[in-house]
Amino acid sequence: MTLAELIVTISIVLLGLSAVFVNIHHRPSQGAGELARQVANELRNMRKAAMTSGNPRAFCIPTGNATSPIAQSYYTLRGHGKTLPRAVTDTRRQCPGTYLFVGLFGSTPETISSLVHSSPSYPPVSPAEPPFQAAVWMNPVVRDFAFIFLPDGSLATNDLPHDSRGNSYIVIADGLDFASAGPPGGTATMGSNPPPYFKLTAVNSCYTLKLASSGAVSLMRGLPSADPALTVDPTPAAVPSLPPAPPPTLSGVNTAPVVDRINASPLGNPANLPFETTVSPDGRVSLTMFAYDNDGDDLTYKFTSSALDGTPPGKFTYLTATRKLQYPRYSAVGQARADWVPPADVPLGARFDLNATVTDESNESVTSGGTVTVSVRVQEDGTIAFDSNGDIWTMHGDGTLPANKTRGGGSNSWPDISPDGKRIVFVSDRPLEYRNMMTNTNVNLSVKRIYTMNLDGTNVEALTNVDGSTPAKLAATKDSIDDCPCWSPNGSKVAFARTNGASTKIQIVNADGSWHRHDIDDGTAPSWSRVDQPGNKNLIYEKSGVIWQSDQDGNSSSLIPGPSASKPVWSPDGSRILYVKGGLMECKANGSGPIIKFAGGNARVAFKPKGTHFVGVNGGAPVLYTDPGLGSAASSTPFNPPALNGTFGGSLSWALAR
Repeated sequence: MTLAELIVTISIVLLGLSAVFVNIHHRPSQGAGELARQVANELRNMRKAAMTSGNPRAFCIPTGNATSPIAQSYYTLRGHGKTLPRAVTDTRRQCPGTYLFVGLFGSTPETISSLVHSSPSYPPVSPAEPPFQAAVWMNPVVRDFAFIFLPDGSLATNDLPHDSRGNSYIVIADGLDFASAGPPGGTATMGSNPPPYFKLTAVNSCYTLKLASSGAVSLMRGLPSADPALTVDPTPAAVPSLPPAPPPTLSGVNTAPVVDRINASPLGNPANLPFETTVSPDGRVSLTMFAYDNDGDDLTYKFTSSALDGTPPGKFTYLTATRKLQYPRYSAVGQARADWVPPADVPLGARFDLNATVTDESNESVTSGGTVTVSVRVQEDGTIAFDSNGDIWTMHGDGTLPANKTRGGGSNSWPDISPDGKRIVFVSDRPLEYRNMMTNTNVNLSVKRIYTMNLDGTNVEALTNVDGSTPAKLAATKDSIDDCPCWSPNGSKVAFARTNGASTKIQIVNADGSWHRHDIDDGTAPSWSRVDQPGNKNLIYEKSGVIWQSDQDGNSSSLIPGPSASKPVWSPDGSRILYVKGGLMECKANGSGPIIKFAGGNARVAFKPKGTHFVGVNGGAPVLYTDPGLGSAASSTPFNPPALNGTFGGSLSWALAR
């Protein structure tokens, strides 16, 4: 081979390698089909994220403040109370000649609305939930094209066009042309901040994304239905004269989250700073923390406990698997819940500060303090429930921190705290609706019925109703009166007295209002022993001035002779009974050995769950008694009752709140 031939051969080889190198590093750009598939996947992922997180997610196409219907970028929008661009995708490099368009093109009439629940196959928003408003959620409002996926998976927009079936469209094309257009008909919701409206006049090599009102996303080649005057060409066309809208820029400034408040149950005293509550050594404090972020970030959280006297800090139990704040529908303020229990063998009087730390997506944290610290004191006083002025109240066992739990709603009385300290059963004559079968009309009737509620006054439920219209509840006639409820030892049942005409009988009902035992015996004011008595006669009650006892099947016998014996109450250990008979009396569990416990006592009492005290009412005011035990007279001691405008009723209950 000559030198000239060798040079030619080497040149050919190098030329081939150069061609390979060019093919590897300069791949041809993607077109409308590739970009359409990418956007479809982005939309589906955003819908899934909205349904998973419980807050809206928006896919947005910039319009240059409503100056252009085409773009070569898109961004995502989300947030709680403040919506900020989260991720911007610039498509100019991968698809330099491909455009995203939102506007009018169909041959069928198109309309606008913010909430596109117009599809007859998709259910409307429940009246119990606030309707979604794009103009409120988009804070600050932008005039870009926004496709917003809601937590239920459905779709809303900021007044973008959609067809008669509630479908919105995104056209992705390698070439197009358009003209200005006025807004289509419909109910505009964006006020002075609507998106721009244009009409497609020509399109080349296009794909269409259809977004149904249900949130479903589908991809098709070409247009689903086009105006006959619209030019459709499968080959690429020239770049439109109007430049595409520029992509937005991301804000680089982050602000710290804010812990707004922490609610505690049992309730503390909001007049005291820091917030203060109490807990028994084997009880717990339930916390609900409220926080928000001015940037709209998702927030994670943790609770912390610090002992003020050197004891261990106690433990938290989190009520959700994830440590992310949960947001009520469309709310800017998130919530987090946890239970705190004191450490083992904690001494009485120990104090703890409970706080919360929240962290945003930029890893910036803030810890509550000052007025939102929950200060906890360990004590054995528990919680006393009582009635006053027709309402059910609770207070700590030392007489502090009174709280009205019913606040109207009829006349409420005779509270009894459940053994686990979580619920209160009580009597109320608040109006109930029943069906008058004679007139075939609904009638409101104010008559005494048995209700239950949480210790904090929430979740009120009728345990007995009028006509059995709620199958799980115990029915009663409109003329019957229910009174004097008390819990069974395990909290699964409630005993009470029902009066029909001249007859009053003890009855038992399940705590959910289902199965019940009719007519245990004539009588009223039952008390249920927390400890099994001989023959399982754990119920005591008054009947015609005599104290009787019975089992759940109605096998009864007299226990304490009359006359005028009333208002019996078991001691927590089941060893003795206190009752009223010319004064406050005491006897053994079998009725023997009666003594005068306190000469001035004339009302039903409530025993402290642990310790040597009980509380009663004299002259409309609560009295705390020191109890030396069986067979010894009690002495009254000064009590610190809350300052209430009225008097105490005749029934109290004392329990350890859990």
